[in-house]
Order: sequence, then structure tokens, then C-alpha cells
Amino acid sequence: MNKKRLTALLLSGVMMLSLASCGPKEESKNPSEPLTITKTAQGYGGEVSVTLTFTDGAITDVVLTGDKETPAVGGAALETLKTQLLEAGSAEIDGVSGATVTSSAVKSAAAAAIAEAKGESLPEAGAVKMAPGTYTAQASGFSLLQPLEVKVTVSETAIESIELGDNAETYPFVTAAMERIVPRMLEHQSVRIDAITGATGSSTGIKLATEAALKEALTAGGSDASAIENFYTVPEKVNAQETLETDVLVVGLGGSGTAAAVSAAEAMYAANGNDPSKVNVLAIDKAGKYGGTSCITADTMGINAPVYQETYHGGKDYVDAAEMMADWQDFTMGDAKQELLDLFFAESGNTIDG
Repeated sequence: MNKKRLTALLLSGVMMLSLASCGPKEESKNPSEPLTITKTAQGYGGEVSVTLTFTDGAITDVVLTGDKETPAVGGAALETLKTQLLEAGSAEIDGVSGATVTSSAVKSAAAAAIAEAKGESLPEAGAVKMAPGTYTAQASGFSLLQPLEVKVTVSETAIESIELGDNAETYPFVTAAMERIVPRMLEHQSVRIDAITGATGSSTGIKLATEAALKEALTAGGSDASAIENFYTVPEKVNAQETLETDVLVVGLGGSGTAAAVSAAEAMYAANGNDPSKVNVLAIDKAGKYGGTSCITADTMGINAPVYQETYHGGKDYVDAAEMMADWQDFTMGDAKQELLDLFFAESGNTIDG
């Protein structure tokens, strides 16, 4: 009797377990929550932002922004770079040819976001050890005619000086860039300084050429390739404010603004008995140069610049000067100053060469 009773109890238990296993399965009460991380890195014209969303450790969404990247180059590359990140699931992507700086920024920012998602730190850059000396390197700047060249002098561990070499940059662009960006690069020992507004192309050419020279110096000194990352630091933004008082404020230093500021200063000077201490005119502009577009109307307006004739047109004229003069006079309905037109047609090409 005891054995039969024990057997019956066991069978009842098995049946209860079987019925329980056939019931609906309980869903997880703690589903994985998506994690979103945003990181930035210096691109061609400014900061590039990378926002990655992780679900169960995998990249499930990517948002890239780079408002200051060249629209037709770096800006256009962002969509392709987004696709590459989603498909690769990592920062190890090919990048986009012709948009090297933007691609590098996206990869750097993505790597930082991925490391944070994993609770890891990015690998430390190798130690800086350069072969002291002066290194010459080139990179694309604003000019399409030839690359921008810099000469970078280094010690074993630091950038000592950056000088401009051969180039075909528009003078106001490259002058503004050299005067404003190079001191910052030397102060912060970085090639990731913000570009100068109004001189973005030349600024980027200087930074890229300097980076190329540093890589050569590091290689010559026996450093690991990762040591270049020591020169990728991005300085903290300065948000200081200053209050200025003036009698006349001119906002915008294009051709018209510059002329207005000069006229105001002359009038104030004359009205106060030619006393310069009574002149109180302030003219401001967001760009790092004077003149706006008035100071850069050059190459495309020149008449048969010899350098372009030789480089692109087999030494022949590429503008029919007589036909262009006729069109100009027709467009202005005879209201153009002929003596100035004659001077422009005679000298603009040589001015570009100069």
C-alpha cells in the first residue's frame, strides 16, 4: 500500500510539472533600455557631432551633424559615414574619399562614444618623441591651383614654429589664418584649433599640412603612429564677455561697411578740429579679415591671368576680352566708368599672378 501510494503521489507531481511547462512563458520584467551617447571631434570647418544609440550593446541608431563642414564635401559625406557606422557596428569604417578630415572626426567621436558605452577608456596615445628639425609639408587649402605649404620646426617634444611656404592662396585668407590660427596652435600644441571665420579653407590647409609635418617628425624620432593624437587636443571654449562704448558702431566690414567706418571717422575727425582723440568709431565683423567679399573678388573675375593660361589653357586666352567688354557695356547701359574698365581689363590678369 505504501509503495502504491508513493507512486501515485509521484505521478501527480509529474503531471503538475507538465501542465506548468505548457502554460504561457513569463516575459522579462527588465528589458534592455537603449543608451544614447554624443561625442564631438574637430572636423574640416568646425566640430562634428556623433550621437550613437546602443541597444543590448549594439549600435541601433546614428545621428551625425557637421554644420560647418563644406556642404558638397564633408557635409555630403555624413550620410555615407552614418551608413558605414550602422553596418560596421564599430568605429572601424573606411571613411569617404575626398572627405578625409570629416571622416577622421566621425571615427574619433564614434570611438569615444563606443568606449564610454562599454565602460572603457580609449587607448592612451604613444609618447611624443620627434627628431628635432624643420619639416616641410603640403595640404589642400583654399586655392585649387596648388597646395598650401608650411615649414614646421619642432623640438623633441613640441612644435616650435610654423611658417608659410609656397602657396597660391588668396592673400587676405591666408594672412588672416596665419596671424590668428598659428599662435593658438603653438600655445595649445594642437592641430585641432577652430578655423578662422572667413578663412576656413586656408586655416584647414595650415592645420593639415602641419599635421603631416608632425607625423614625419614623429616617424623620424621613432614614435608610434598613435603619438600624433597628443596634438589633437581641443582647447576649451572661451565665453568671456566685454562691454565697449563708442559713438559710432559699424557692424560688418565688407566693402560698404569698411567705407562707412572710414567715412564716419573722417567726418568725426573734421568736426572735432582734426583732433584724433575725439574720433570714436568701432567697426566689427565676425570674420578674421577686413573687406568681406570685396577683398577676395579675384581669380574668377580676372581677364586671362597668365598663370591660368599656362596651367589650364595651353598658354592661350580663355576669355574673349572684346566680347566681355561689349557685354559689360550692354549690361550697364553705358553707365560704366570706361577708364576703370580699361584698367581692369588691362591689369586684372597680371594682378592675379602677382
